[in-house]
Amino acid sequence: MNAPPQLSIPRLEKMREEIDALDREISGLLLRRFEIASALGKLKHDLGLPVKDSNREHDVLERVATSLADSPLRQHVLNLYERILQESCDAQHS
Repeated sequence: MNAPPQLSIPRLEKMREEIDALDREISGLLLRRFEIASALGKLKHDLGLPVKDSNREHDVLERVATSLADSPLRQHVLNLYERILQESCDAQHS
């Protein structure tokens, strides 16, 4: 049975506030990750190493997959991580 609309609106707003707070945390963490990736790219360049490291990417994805265990939302997070890795690689070129 659905909750009456007058009871659902505060709940909806509370959930949106939680998502907004998480978005602030996530964006800060992603910014820091890309800053480190950019510095890593410079170091790799100085060392004559390629930017892309498929073994490292595989290890990161495996570690994330393991940490998510049996979550029904696991694939969504893994898809996002694949994009994060792609963007991190791009940041290393800048």
